[in-house]
Amino acid sequence: MGSIEKNELKYKLSIYSKNIKDMEPENKSQEHNFPELIMKGLTISFKKLVLEKQKDNEELIFFKDGKIEHIKARDLTVI
Repeated sequence: MGSIEKNELKYKLSIYSKNIKDMEPENKSQEHNFPELIMKGLTISFKKLVLEKQKDNEELIFFKDGKIEHIKARDLTVI
């Protein structure tokens, strides 16, 4: 690797690390618990799916204990 390539690599790495630091929250109030937010989003999406399937009296298909199960959406309770 020539000296120009090394300098370019150092420059790219320094910009990358600077961008990562810019993404860090400045204070604790800006911090987010991303796994928690992802779970909330998945829960909302699943509830919407169940309600939509209940409206049309359709089934949901689950894979449980190595078996495929068909469950009527109206048999599920959305909390």
